[in-house]
Amino acid sequence: LIDGRVTYGLKQRQSFDRNGFILLPRFLSQQGLTYLRERVDAIYKEKAPDVDGEWLTNLHQLLPQDDNWMWALATHPVILKLVELSLGPGAQIYASQL
Repeated sequence: LIDGRVTYGLKQRQSFDRNGFILLPRFLSQQGLTYLRERVDAIYKEKAPDVDGEWLTNLHQLLPQDDNWMWALATHPVILKLVELSLGPGAQIYASQL
């Protein structure tokens, strides 16, 4: 899912400290982007018409265990390392949102 060229160094840390977020160019691999786009498109296609797409939350708790792409992304070793470098050890997933 994650592009192997993702880096997190002093520049990214300073941006996080200053802005509270970072932008990582080429974060997803092309294969990962295609895979996740297909999964997200399927979620939006299957949702009830009266459900606001901005409120599709906590999919990491709802998707089937054998196909929980949200959990796989959130717990990917690169993501976990970036979170630890930004927030310190012991961070926990409180919520996920498309």
